[in-house]
Amino acid sequence: MSKDEVQRSFKARASFKSDVFSLGMMFTMAFWGAQVAQNLSIKWRNDEPVIPNGPNTPTYVMMWKLVHSMCAFSPQERPLLVNVLTTLNELLVN
Repeated sequence: MSKDEVQRSFKARASFKSDVFSLGMMFTMAFWGAQVAQNLSIKWRNDEPVIPNGPNTPTYVMMWKLVHSMCAFSPQERPLLVNVLTTLNELLVN
C-alpha cells in the first residue's frame, strides 16, 4: 500500500467520534494505567460496568462512567465531544 493510500484510508476513518475514543483511552491510561487500557473487556455487574479500584466518590464514579462511554466499541454509542467537555467542566467545578 502506498503512502497516499494509507493517508486516504486514515482520513476516511478519522472522525470526532474516533477522537473521543482516543481521548477516553488517554484518560484510561492516566487514571487507571496500561493494564486497564489494554484489557478493554469491561467487567459488568447488574448492567453497570465494574469500576476499577479507586475512591468511591461521586466524582470518581462519574469520571469512570464518562471514560467508559468514550471508549464504547460502537462510535454511535460514544458521546459527542461537546458533551465530554461539559461533563469534564462539571467535574472540575465540583
